[in-house]
Order: sequence, then structure tokens, then C-alpha cells
Amino acid sequence: MRLALAVMLFALPAQAAPLEMRYLRSENLHIANQGGAINWLDEVKLVLDLAPDGTLTGVETGKTRKHDLYRNNWTAEDVQRWTNRWSGTWKQTTTALDLDVGLESRSCTHTKTRSGEKPQQLACGAVAKLIHFTCTTEKVPLLAPTPAGGMRPTHEVWQCRPTGTVALDRTPTPWTFAKTGCVKTLGGRRGFGYETC
Repeated sequence: MRLALAVMLFALPAQAAPLEMRYLRSENLHIANQGGAINWLDEVKLVLDLAPDGTLTGVETGKTRKHDLYRNNWTAEDVQRWTNRWSGTWKQTTTALDLDVGLESRSCTHTKTRSGEKPQQLACGAVAKLIHFTCTTEKVPLLAPTPAGGMRPTHEVWQCRPTGTVALDRTPTPWTFAKTGCVKTLGGRRGFGYETC
């Protein structure tokens, strides 16, 4: 009996390490002729726990902020904060990782403020209840010093893209998860960059 129990325990797959995505966008745009400036700051963190039985759970927290400053110190600010909780299933093949995620719960606030006015509470955007992601292995170039005459360092990641067009409000895609360690995606008007966390 003890031997049988030991064999069963040994046969169970180990708990997979959590997949963690971090996203940051921090940009400034200066308007010509000292007309003002616009600042964007977006921060998102998503952690998925993959269980040995093929189920998954995840928590996503995010904040986006757009701040406008114009002549005469007139300002406007748009801020959204949210927490999404996900659950679903996962399956790994020889070439890909498939994720089927469902939205378990969502809390979100969206506030817009202008100079001299009361803050406005606005509705947050919609998020799909069920989403399928196909994740493929890619090596992304890191924003790190390149040795003289050498190649820019890379890091192996899962790039997870949703199937079709789905509503995710302000959650960025693709979902980028480092296979080892942590990689942060740097977004912006010029495209994506990557750095270690």
C-alpha cells in the first residue's frame, strides 16, 4: 500500500511555474510652439497559475493614465484602474501553448477630470467572457547594452495572441510571458520593446 501510494505521488506532474506578464507604457508628447504636453502612463501585470490538471487561474491588475497640459495651465486627466480575475484550461503541444480563459470577475473605475470641473465617472470598456489564446515560442531582443561587434541579447518568451477580434478594453495584447525569469513589454507609439524585470 505504501509502495503504491509512493508510485502515484511520483507520477503526478510538478506544479508549473506561474506565467507573469508585465507591461509598461510611459511616453511624453510636446506640442509645438510651447502649446503644452501630453503624457501617457500604462501599467499592467498579469499572473497565470497553471495547475498540473490542466486548469488555470489568473489575476490581472492595470492602470492607464493620460494627462493633458495646455496653455494657461488648463489640464485634463483620464484614469482607469481595473482588476480582472481569470480561470480556464491550458494545454501544451510540441509547438504551442493553448489557453482557454474565462472572465470570472472584473472591477473597474474610469474617471475623467478637467480644470475647473467636477470629476466625471465614466463606464469602462467591455471584456469578452471567453477567449482562446495560442502561444508560440519567440526570442525577443532586449533593450540592453550590446557588446562591441556582438548581437543584441534575446530572451525566450511565449507570445500569446487571441483568436479573432476580442474585446479586452485596455488590456494589451499579445500577452508576453518569459519562459524563465521575467520580461517586461515596453509599449508605445513606436511599437514594442522588451527588457528584463
